[in-house]
Amino acid sequence: MRLRSGSRIRCIIAAFVARAAVLAASVVFCAAAGYAQTSVPPVQGTAPTAPITPAQPAPAPPPAPKARGARISQYDLSEFPVVRLFVSVTDTRGLPIKNLLPEDFSITENGEPVDEVRFANPEVFDLPLAICFVIDVSGSMQGEVAHGVLRFGRPVGGEVEDVPSPLDLEVEAVKAFIRQLARDDRVALIKFADAVVTVEDFTDDKGIVTDALEHLRAFGQTRLYDAIRKGMALARHESGYRRAVIVLSDGLDNASTETPDTLMDFFRDEVLAKNESFSVFTLGLGDQIDVNGLTYVADGTGGMFFESPTPYDLKEIYQTILDQILNEYVLEYDSREMRQGAIVEGTVTAQTVGRTAETGFTFRSPGLGTALARMIWPGAILMAIAFIALVVLTISKLLRAAWVTVMVAPLEGKDYVLRGDNLLGRGEECTVQIRHDPGVSRQHARIELGGEGFTLTALDEANPPLYRGMPIRQARLQDGDDFIIGNTRVIFHERRVRPDAGEVDIEYLMEEADREERETRAEMGIPLETEPPGAPAASALVVTGPHSGMAFELKAELFIGRKEGIIVLPDDGRVSRRHACIRKTGDAVTVEDLGSTNGTELNGRKLAPHQPEAAYAGDIIALGDTQIKLL
Repeated sequence: MRLRSGSRIRCIIAAFVARAAVLAASVVFCAAAGYAQTSVPPVQGTAPTAPITPAQPAPAPPPAPKARGARISQYDLSEFPVVRLFVSVTDTRGLPIKNLLPEDFSITENGEPVDEVRFANPEVFDLPLAICFVIDVSGSMQGEVAHGVLRFGRPVGGEVEDVPSPLDLEVEAVKAFIRQLARDDRVALIKFADAVVTVEDFTDDKGIVTDALEHLRAFGQTRLYDAIRKGMALARHESGYRRAVIVLSDGLDNASTETPDTLMDFFRDEVLAKNESFSVFTLGLGDQIDVNGLTYVADGTGGMFFESPTPYDLKEIYQTILDQILNEYVLEYDSREMRQGAIVEGTVTAQTVGRTAETGFTFRSPGLGTALARMIWPGAILMAIAFIALVVLTISKLLRAAWVTVMVAPLEGKDYVLRGDNLLGRGEECTVQIRHDPGVSRQHARIELGGEGFTLTALDEANPPLYRGMPIRQARLQDGDDFIIGNTRVIFHERRVRPDAGEVDIEYLMEEADREERETRAEMGIPLETEPPGAPAASALVVTGPHSGMAFELKAELFIGRKEGIIVLPDDGRVSRRHACIRKTGDAVTVEDLGSTNGTELNGRKLAPHQPEAAYAGDIIALGDTQIKLL
């Protein structure tokens, strides 16, 4: 129901008072929490050490091995004040020491010794694993053969085709690793070269990942650090597992936007600051590798760096990593730090015959986030800035509200609310994104709010917008104006409000505009449907999911899948290899699910496998995280 002007003014005054009260309470709350330390916890693990080159395995470990080092791969605060630490202790050869007792460990917290150190109960110790393999498939992983000798120093026997490439040996090492995992363990696979591709998201179906390994091919450049970033992003969501990311590369990064420093910033801000943790193990193959960068990432996340002179060493290195993960000690102690949000720093020391090994850990005690744990004056300043911004934005809404409708079909459009400065184009940075039209540039045009209203400005001089049928560089827009960018029609809407008219709800205005359009259509006898019922479809547009904006024409038979088909959706991990089929015979269109794992839906209803059903313009086909609209 529409409010009168006086009522709107009273509502907005009441809203301002309520917001001010909430902000004031937040400032007082910050003062009460001011004792909590506010710095982001430093990265877990030991100080960087020299890269480790695995030695050939000896027949058996000595009876009483001397400790070489200790490492904390992750911690668990889910039952705080109980703190669980996953600790690996290795001997002088890098092999795990397996016979230690709780009394062989000592823990300090904030400089004070912990009274009792104990092993976790078996169900905690037996947590399933979640391992993400990040594999280099750049061109150098194909290997080189010259003068009868393989590049990595092994002689070529027989035909060149019989000599395994570095990628072949890497695949065999990973497959051997996977074969030793338990039924509930989960694995994921990422490959990188010119691009970073999630081949398989985390799954307990190891056969899928093993099959995907068989189809890896070497070609392209090396986006190493971008791939590690994606592996970290996948691992951070696998809560309830003992997580690790294992990365192999045989060359220097020559294509990434990420760096070792930005990776560690992400690990601090998005993992440790949220009391999560996992390890990144890095493997460098050959002599053209970034030893410093790989070591920095591994040490900073509680993992280890391994140097592999030849690809024939990879299987042994992967086995060493698995042995260390499976033979970690899960230590428990009761924290004395009861202050919420406080930083906890500690050490773990393992005592063996004649040698000790020590490592450190840092976490924030669960409770207040970093924003509420700030000191009073910085918090008050931020609150004041936020309040001023709120006032300015609200006043701007009082005076003017506008939006544009991008017509994605002849009688169907999508609305975008306009602010002060708005880019129109295909780019991610655009306020108004038009991805379905290949004729639209990345930044095609701009709509700006000035003193006299909204102005449309061309940014692509070779392909300017058409306004009232003419190409323009700049035009003043009025309510109801439409213009063309690329091949897409855009309609501009504006509702002006007197300064004394009260607060404006732009959603309310858009609903009012729709109501007026429906009334006009009814008076003129124009149907209200976006498309006539049962209208034949001629094309399709991906409207949601990782491939949003993809458009294609309907043909006799279009197979859709993650890896196979005419329409391939490689970035949607919930789409099966061969998922569904859209068939067009004359004007008739049918949709069929091909027995996919997660099924196919038509207008929200799940289809029975291998039973085609009729579809029409306007229908929505959902598979995985992708939705396709028939046009």
